[in-house]
Amino acid sequence: SPEIKLLTGHLVEALVETTQECTKVALDKLMATKFVNQVDAAALALVCPVLAAALKHRGHDTNRHAAQIVGAMVLLVRTPRLFLPHLPLIQPLLQQALMSPTDEIVNTAARAFGALARGLPEEE
Repeated sequence: SPEIKLLTGHLVEALVETTQECTKVALDKLMATKFVNQVDAAALALVCPVLAAALKHRGHDTNRHAAQIVGAMVLLVRTPRLFLPHLPLIQPLLQQALMSPTDEIVNTAARAFGALARGLPEEE
């Protein structure tokens, strides 16, 4: 996707540096991006590990933004099946977010699960 291509530098830096600050910058860039094109498999392969890292960090905004982006990404993918390979990485971290003491994170993670349930194909 052209939008993700513009953010590649920030996303790669977040993957390489793995600091909360680099992850936060990448998430802020993703949150500020207006997507007009569908997200493809290559974009998901770059974005999902950053989202997983963000969900592992302890920052309130970082967790909340990561959960928001997960919910939005599943609706932006060209074919919902493209998100399935990333589910084993993302799902357990979203489940942990549901146990957060912060209501806002819990609510955002629950909405992300709702988007996943609506957007992903049922198991066959």
